[in-house]
Amino acid sequence: MPLAARIHGWKPFNLNCFLMKRIYSLIICAVALVLPLAIVSCQGIHSDWEEYQKAPEPEPKPEPESVENCALVFYFTGTWCTYCPNMSMSLNKINERLSGRLVTVSVHKGDNFSVGFESDFCKQFSVKSFPSAIVNYEPTVFGNNEDILYEAVSRHLESVKKPCSITITPDANSPSNAKVTVKIAESGKYRIFAALMQNGIKGFQVGQGSDYTFNNVVRALATSPDGDHLFADDGGETLSEGTTVSLNISASYDGADGCYWTVAVLKENDKGIFLVNNATKSLH
Repeated sequence: MPLAARIHGWKPFNLNCFLMKRIYSLIICAVALVLPLAIVSCQGIHSDWEEYQKAPEPEPKPEPESVENCALVFYFTGTWCTYCPNMSMSLNKINERLSGRLVTVSVHKGDNFSVGFESDFCKQFSVKSFPSAIVNYEPTVFGNNEDILYEAVSRHLESVKKPCSITITPDANSPSNAKVTVKIAESGKYRIFAALMQNGIKGFQVGQGSDYTFNNVVRALATSPDGDHLFADDGGETLSEGTTVSLNISASYDGADGCYWTVAVLKENDKGIFLVNNATKSLH
């Protein structure tokens, strides 16, 4: 009798079954070891994610304030001046070439639009012929040459690296009054010039007839022609960068309806001369 037949209850050995049981056992052990770690890890991730969601987003950094400066031109004219309308047209063209960065103040002398400061102003800048113009209070008198005037204005605009910001808020009930706010961009000494202006005035102009339109006409001054000093809160003349100065301005003129304000801020240079740092005008 074969040996296998003599062993009671003997069964053939199944290698595949044996290996599969071993593999299952190893898998169960591995899962038992890894699962708690995975749970703890997931809990940690979940907790971190919750904390991340709760954390406030960082505030964006404010963009630096950008101010585009404008130039100021005093245009000396009169209704009796034959060639003055030509300079007026030149200034309009320059303003177009500079995308509106030219603020014009028409100073009339010897006619019905004169307001009283013209003679002294002309002497101060040695203005002896009409039409003439001065740019940003620089001591140079320009005649009616569009290209030369354009170069002078452009050169000044480029020279101002830190223009202050100017905000004009006219009084809704009284146009001859306004609030001006100036934010200083560079420490130094400053002055402010303010004038009540008017556009669209119809009248007689030599060589143009009685229906000529006068624009940028000074109706009254709220400051001295050279500008008034701006002072710090402590009364000092030197204003620090970032300082905000607010002041109320007013001018005496009966026909203020339809008028607007022109304001220029002047800064002292290293030679002690005050030149325009920026200029603007209110809506009208």
